[in-house]
Amino acid sequence: MPLNDELFIGIDGGGTKTIGIIGDSKGTIIGSATGASTNIKSRPPEKVKEAIHDLLSELLEFKPSPLHEIKGIFVSTAGGDREEDQERWKQWIFDYGMCPENIFVENDAVGALAAGTKARDGMVLIAGTGSIAYFVRKGKSKPIRAGGWGYLLGDEGSGYDIGRLALQTILRAHDGREEKKEELTESILQEAGLERPEQIITYIYEDPYPRKLIASFAKHVISLAEQGEPNAKKITQEAIHQLIDLAASIIRHEKDNSGFPLVVSGGLFESHYFKKTFEHSMRERGYHSPIILPKYPPVIGSYISALLEVEAAISNEIEQNIEKSWQKVLKDCK
Repeated sequence: MPLNDELFIGIDGGGTKTIGIIGDSKGTIIGSATGASTNIKSRPPEKVKEAIHDLLSELLEFKPSPLHEIKGIFVSTAGGDREEDQERWKQWIFDYGMCPENIFVENDAVGALAAGTKARDGMVLIAGTGSIAYFVRKGKSKPIRAGGWGYLLGDEGSGYDIGRLALQTILRAHDGREEKKEELTESILQEAGLERPEQIITYIYEDPYPRKLIASFAKHVISLAEQGEPNAKKITQEAIHQLIDLAASIIRHEKDNSGFPLVVSGGLFESHYFKKTFEHSMRERGYHSPIILPKYPPVIGSYISALLEVEAAISNEIEQNIEKSWQKVLKDCK
């Protein structure tokens, strides 16, 4: 049982930003900080190390304490299940001056899963800028994953995938390779602040973060689909089919997971229309277990995972403290 003055840090390392929270052993969250991307595959290592140290410094401002009081750190980050990336994260934390008793670095799917289940068992499907399906069970030495290969090799059904398909559709229609897509074209150009399809190439290729920019169109495409625009509906439905294929590949692989819920996470599922359409399609494919949209962000799942390394389970008291203190942190940030 941890002591009351021991602190725990949860980190959610994303491709566009990194979020950290610090809290005590009873589930009371003290503060939250947001920093730059810590995706090792898209940023130079020295920049990632700098972002990690800046984030830790900002978190410790909420409760200046001897570093030995940091009992555990749990990092959920893209590529966190790769041994070489785990070792780099740990070394950068040690370089900061922290030597917590417990430090774990896992795939970003683990934080999203724990945010929905308050446990480390189950299946999670993430559809944000990228996409991945992940299954974890206690006692199993290795998680099962599908997808998560990045935008050059995968990310099917992701925000990037939707944005890319929308832009490709517009450009093919502009070339005359497909029939005109006037409503989709006008809406996307207006969203981008452009006047003509020819301007898209400069707009995308000269942006410092083209992947993030392309993915930013996904929510607009989903909104158009909800309004009935046929091309946007087709793109959105294709993305949903790709995501279902990711989940289905794990279900086929892990026959004994029927009792586990499916946690869905990521920016695309913030759309009620997208989640509802996805759930309907999953039921049509024969998946009848609960589908959970977490009420907490993945960084809370990382904090919960840190606590689970010293607690057998998240008690009702701890969960109530998490919910109450997190709402206070959000209110203070406004």
